[in-house]
Amino acid sequence: MFNTGRAIRPVSLSGTTEMIRRISSAAISRLDWLCSNAAAAALLAIVVINGCAVVARYVFDAPFSWSEEVMRYANIWLAFLGAASAFVADEHMAIELPFLQRQHWIKRSAATLRYGCAILLAAAAIWLGTRGAIANLAQRSPSAGIVMAIPYAAVPAGAVLILLAAIYKLAATWLPGLIELAPDDKEQEAE
Repeated sequence: MFNTGRAIRPVSLSGTTEMIRRISSAAISRLDWLCSNAAAAALLAIVVINGCAVVARYVFDAPFSWSEEVMRYANIWLAFLGAASAFVADEHMAIELPFLQRQHWIKRSAATLRYGCAILLAAAAIWLGTRGAIANLAQRSPSAGIVMAIPYAAVPAGAVLILLAAIYKLAATWLPGLIELAPDDKEQEAE
């Protein structure tokens, strides 16, 4: 009816697929980078605070009243960020049964069960951890005066990161052409 002189080009599915693959791969790489570096920063803070506390206590005979408490809370964040980083990189311990690796459909079913359980567990941790953090908004730690919602928030924060990674890995299991697994995941899948 109306001719604008321009031909209508169909959207290239392969171009769209490549774009989705690049975006999802970049997103999971950023998630891994965020988790790893945040956990490393928490570990560095623990080491620095502990070193300063030892020097203050034994050299200057003036111990910090807050150091143990802050290190404990940083350790909580370290554990949950480290768990998310380990999940993204598939560094958790696993039992591999060789006879399950022979059939592709069994392998895919096992991965679906694994990531489905991770999604359910992460969702429960988000729900309950958020409730715990909100319940402790008014409470402060005894010596450092930190709002207790901050250490409690490590649970839902780590669970959100694990949830995102589990959804990505589940999608990569069922859409191998659309979402690409990280190089480490490919090596494990090939073994």
